[in-house]
Amino acid sequence: MNWNKLFSASRLNRPGYEEEKGRNAYQKDLDRIHFSGSFRRLANKTQVHPMAENDHIHNRLTHSIETGSVGRSIGTIVGAKVSERENIGKITVDDFGYVVQAACLAHDIGNPPFGHSGEKAISQWFSNEFTNENSLFSKLRVDQQKEFSEFEGNAQGFRILTQLENEHFNGGLQLTHAVLATFSKYPRVAHLPSTTQDDYIGAKKHGYLLSEKKYFDDIAKSVGLIERGASSEGYWCRHPLAFLVEAADDICYNIVDLEDAVLSRDLSFEEVETLLCQLIDSKPAYKENQNNADKISYLRALSIGNLVKCSADAFMDNYKEIMSGNYSNSLIEDTKYKEVVKEMKGLSSTRIFTAQRKTELEIAGHQILFGLLDIYKEMLEDLKRCDWQPSLLPNFTAQLMRYSNIDFNSVNDLYSGTQLLTDYISGMTDRYAAETYRKLSGRI
Repeated sequence: MNWNKLFSASRLNRPGYEEEKGRNAYQKDLDRIHFSGSFRRLANKTQVHPMAENDHIHNRLTHSIETGSVGRSIGTIVGAKVSERENIGKITVDDFGYVVQAACLAHDIGNPPFGHSGEKAISQWFSNEFTNENSLFSKLRVDQQKEFSEFEGNAQGFRILTQLENEHFNGGLQLTHAVLATFSKYPRVAHLPSTTQDDYIGAKKHGYLLSEKKYFDDIAKSVGLIERGASSEGYWCRHPLAFLVEAADDICYNIVDLEDAVLSRDLSFEEVETLLCQLIDSKPAYKENQNNADKISYLRALSIGNLVKCSADAFMDNYKEIMSGNYSNSLIEDTKYKEVVKEMKGLSSTRIFTAQRKTELEIAGHQILFGLLDIYKEMLEDLKRCDWQPSLLPNFTAQLMRYSNIDFNSVNDLYSGTQLLTDYISGMTDRYAAETYRKLSGRI
């Protein structure tokens, strides 16, 4: 792979588009993401704590903004190091930062209500439907079923960016190929042939749906990604900068989750201080009379700074493998802080993710999503009986459609109908999902 292709500024579904003078293409991508409705809705989507009562606790929006800031820092450092190593032509060091920042801003844009527990709930609901031979959804092809029984926020995010925002079903936000490829941590479809056996890090999950496969194939060819397996499989290596997006996300959630845990009183100051002090190279120089919250903020800043530098170094240490599409590790795991980060993840799993209030709200979220999917399934069944013509819907279903303000213009078969259902439910915020379920289940 080479950087001149990897930084392709071609825009999705905008052939011949010419950029104006001033802001460059990647800065425009930042603005398009910032002003999108899906990005704005992240303010009321779970990061770790569903519907947190403490306003200082992170949500998906604040997490995404902070990840973008960290990603820009890593990208800029890597850009400077790459420019010293080889000729990158007209690409600037700042371009590295902008592309990574844009991809980081969007990295969670496809997450459903209630975070990862929401992903699991949607997946489980569809899995239950697929095992019922009388279910409408059991008629979907096996490769289509895989997309819903293993609902993936990354793939939904790619669909939002390329189909659902702004220019509906015509390129979406029409971002540059460079940013869309960098966004894609898992460049493969959900259903790979059984002959495909690969432990490549980019194959751990799926990152786009069959409906967006042509888009991704075009993007991959434009930026010069390397195919893995047969071209018909929809399976590519990662864009090199996707490793920086992953590193920025790893840095932010590992460290900031601990900071939030002190605010939510799931962990003590002393426990978190001990861990964060292992990520800095000198004894912390607290100011006199500094309170614990400020001390944690200080340690967080130093810890992030060190992990940013080490992640950039890890990228350059593995440069040849990354550029040939053969690197299959996370950058954080190739730093000297690998064991500390592992300890952080362990503490989060055993103490933060199992906190009582979080568990209660995740159970409630699971019930809410199951209930909403049950309600809207009936609308889809009626629509199929009416040969996908909304004007023929029975009165109650038509009322539900009007209440929900769902646009059925894109629906002409079961697959597109199931996607519309998933688009609608996964696009809800935590509070909107809870309120909608309360109203539609008769508890006015």
